Amino acid sequence: MQRGAKTLYWYALGYDHYINVCNLLVLLVQIGFSLLLIPRWGASGGAAAYLAAEFFGMIALWRRWHLPLANRHPKHYAPVHQP
Repeated sequence: MQRGAKTLYWYALGYDHYINVCNLLVLLVQIGFSLLLIPRWGASGGAAAYLAAEFFGMIALWRRWHLPLANRHPKHYAPVHQP
């Protein structure tokens, strides 16, 4: 729930590229932990992998790391002119 709220906050500020990179990293963390934990502990390992990935995602969104792929700020984009 916290990660969803913070995701909406960053989207509202225009950091959509940062959110996409964070979600990609969370997906990679979840896949990695799943490959390690599910064969050994089954469903409990899957649950632990999910919790670890969500925790990583929450920390990434709350800390606002300066990721090399996500250092674009909305002020660097061309202004949008609305009629």
